[in-house]
Amino acid sequence: MLPLAAVPLLAAASLAVSLVALRADNGAVPQSLPSFLQSALGPPAHTVPAPRRLARGVSARIGSRDFGIRTRAGRVTLTPAAVPARWRRFHDGVTRPTSFGHDTVVVEPGKVEELLTVTRRQGVRTWRWRIGDAGLTPRLGADGAVGFVARHRLAATSIAPVEILDSHGRQATPKGLRWSLRRSRGAWWLELRLDDRDLPLPYVVDPAITFRSSVTATSNGAASITISPPAGVAANDVMLAQIAVRSTPTITPPGGWVSVVRTTNGSIEQEIFRKKATASEPVSYTFNLSGSAKIVAGISAYVGVDSSTANGIDASGGNSGSSTSVTAPSVVTSRAGDMVAAYWAINTNTTLPADGSTTQRWTLQSGGGGAKHTGTAGDYTFAGTGGTGTKVSTAGASGAWVADQVALFLDNTPPSAPPPTITEGSNDSYQSGSTFYYRPAGGGGTFTVTEGASDPESGVKQVAFPGLAGGFTPTTAANVTASPYSRVYTWPGANGGSDSGSKTVTVTDNASSTATSSFTITPDSSVPTPMTAFPGTGSYNATGWAAGCAS
Repeated sequence: MLPLAAVPLLAAASLAVSLVALRADNGAVPQSLPSFLQSALGPPAHTVPAPRRLARGVSARIGSRDFGIRTRAGRVTLTPAAVPARWRRFHDGVTRPTSFGHDTVVVEPGKVEELLTVTRRQGVRTWRWRIGDAGLTPRLGADGAVGFVARHRLAATSIAPVEILDSHGRQATPKGLRWSLRRSRGAWWLELRLDDRDLPLPYVVDPAITFRSSVTATSNGAASITISPPAGVAANDVMLAQIAVRSTPTITPPGGWVSVVRTTNGSIEQEIFRKKATASEPVSYTFNLSGSAKIVAGISAYVGVDSSTANGIDASGGNSGSSTSVTAPSVVTSRAGDMVAAYWAINTNTTLPADGSTTQRWTLQSGGGGAKHTGTAGDYTFAGTGGTGTKVSTAGASGAWVADQVALFLDNTPPSAPPPTITEGSNDSYQSGSTFYYRPAGGGGTFTVTEGASDPESGVKQVAFPGLAGGFTPTTAANVTASPYSRVYTWPGANGGSDSGSKTVTVTDNASSTATSSFTITPDSSVPTPMTAFPGTGSYNATGWAAGCAS
């Protein structure tokens, strides 16, 4: 076995999509690639790996510079900052040389992995990928993943948390390593600042674009079911869980989950639960039943919900019957723009598509022997107020069914953006309220601007601090996503600074509403005017002072 220091350096990205089209040159596998990559690529080929369909409405693309996936909700691609060469094609993937080694994309069942093989140490380096996110907005999740939001839904597409692997594919991720997002030149950038000087060579950096059609689970007969949270879920998101059971037991949710609506009909039961996400969610949730039964379950997450009112629930209702027309009842909303989720379940193993006016989130069937059942979920935005109307799923076979709708309040209140506070630490500067004064001929220094933003409805998404000019740094704007919302600025001495005027700070909540505040920078080189004041009465006044000076 080679010592680790002799093995090449890697960076990898895992992409749960299929390959569509490539233009490339053929050639042997580069011998500098680790053996597990050489094996994964397979033999040289004249054609690219055959396209593979990941899911209904989901396609994949690898271009000359970028790679990514397209869904009905939008497209997500990653483009490395470096300009690449042409691909060389293999049976199960492609590879190409780069300035630091090789870029490899490997096709595997259900995913595509990009691996950047780096053959020498990079020291402190910021790895960067331009995010193409048509129709979607990226944001950092509490789990370290980068989620994408589309019309207040947390999309099924995400970038997996950072993973550092060695040349054998084993975990070597430094503790606390996380992605960052930056908005620059009209685009979002995925960034990773990494110091590899203390890492054994090799390691793997993982900008992994993944697609999970839903977060679901099934059980063919048990007294509990365990399910993971959606990838990229963040604090203040509202999660809804569908638990559909081929029986009518009592369902006990895990901590933090509360029942919204429960509907039963003979041999079929459906209960919808709600939870507001925190900054640290567990890796899974277990729902317990009072007796063993077949279960289908799914969780979806929603962004920008006003959870300060009625836990975010505007309206809910259930219905039951026996037919092929599984009908979720109309619910009456009180606020325009609600996100409405519809759920259907039937006590037979059959097709159960979501109502055509909704976006289907999942459809699940229980298995095993004996009687089975099917559960489906969909959602939509209701623009107005009042009755939403019924939502009908037409089952492939008749049976006893239950169906529910749940409407979530949309946060329509802008966040709070009070005047920022300023902390300065130089004898050549001074602050008063939200104004920073500095002496251009002074010795320079730093000052910190802190914005006390808040949003009790859906939470603060970010605070955008401006870049400064006239010798001040930093010169580019930055989004701060975690409290305390502050930024440190530096001003030069010896007449090196000239910036002045009002600077805008923008607060954005998770419903995309904004509010602004500002701070002011003022150069001050004037000499203070001395003044002596005396009491109007008494012996110690102007007359007494003059007399004393004359004596």
